[in-house]
Amino acid sequence: MQEYTFKSAAFRKPQSWTIREGHLLKRGAEAALKLSEVLRATWGDMTHRGTRNAWLHLTGPNGVVKIECSDAGGSESRETFLKLCHKVCETLARENPDLPIRQGGGDALRWSLFLIGVGAVLVGLFFVWAGITGNVKRGEVMAITLGAGLAGVFGLMAWSFAPWRDVQTLSSKEMALLLGGMTAPMDSPDYDA
Repeated sequence: MQEYTFKSAAFRKPQSWTIREGHLLKRGAEAALKLSEVLRATWGDMTHRGTRNAWLHLTGPNGVVKIECSDAGGSESRETFLKLCHKVCETLARENPDLPIRQGGGDALRWSLFLIGVGAVLVGLFFVWAGITGNVKRGEVMAITLGAGLAGVFGLMAWSFAPWRDVQTLSSKEMALLLGGMTAPMDSPDYDA
């Protein structure tokens, strides 16, 4: 039985996970999650200002189990986290093969980014309107250019995260292959989880 121990963030205590007989277990948790009973899975991996945030959220009958890791790059914690997620997806492929894994975050993240994008588009259009109508004391061209650029960039963001658009999903097997390509092979000398 393999145990995966890593820090979910720089100043947090290490956490230990294992998979045994189709169950995901976290040391110190109240209950195990039976992977065949997972109803929904969401994978996300984002980088912002040098910090990488990745997560695999598994929704079961008793709530959401969150496997998460944030780091500034190159840490052993991220490698171990990815190996755990790879093993979870391999087990899901056997135990729950019809479960799609949503990519890019959950509904709250999509709605937040969509609304930020719409708000920024409105601000950009206001700048364009102010420049065209002469409601700025000087720099009408700059107001129009800045507003158009703001509206264009954030319009693309709003469109990308629009809640009515289909969410990209991968099967558990496809997700395991993707994560397998992100980690060192288990029989390599670098594998020490």
